[in-house]
Parts: sequence; C-alpha cells; structure tokens
Amino acid sequence: MTDPMFIKVSYKELINTIYEVLINNGLETDKAQKVAEVIANSTLDGINSHGINRLPSLIEYIERGYVSVTAEPEVVSENHLSVEL
Repeated sequence: MTDPMFIKVSYKELINTIYEVLINNGLETDKAQKVAEVIANSTLDGINSHGINRLPSLIEYIERGYVSVTAEPEVVSENHLSVEL
C-alpha cells in the first residue's frame, strides 16, 4: 500500500519544481539553479532538514524580507581552515 503522504518524483523533476518556485519568488536564474540543486541534493542525501523541507520556510523568509534575493556573499575573514561570510 502506498503512503498517501508521499509521492515519488524524479531528481530532474524535483530540481525543476524547486527552480520554478524560486524563480517565481524573485531569484535570478543562476542563483535559482544553484539553490535548487543544493536543496534537491540534500533531499537525495537524506538530509531533509536542509532539503525540500526547508523550501516553505525559505519562501516565507523571502516574502517577509528576512532573506534578500539579490544579496551577494562577502568574505569577512578567512584563514587556512575556514572562511567567514
């Protein structure tokens, strides 16, 4: 018996769906593609806390202005072990 709470989608369909959601919420195409891949890969790897489960919160944060879709990372400091953005 199939669990009605879950559906199976292909990896490509998952990326494309996430990408479209991000585009519709103001991300530029290159950023939307990268974020969609990270979210899809995290889901594929079983890290649901940073996978598709994170998408509704991300969209909410964009809508509330907590996340800027035009922000660019800036290096604050770095050493041979880490980079602070």
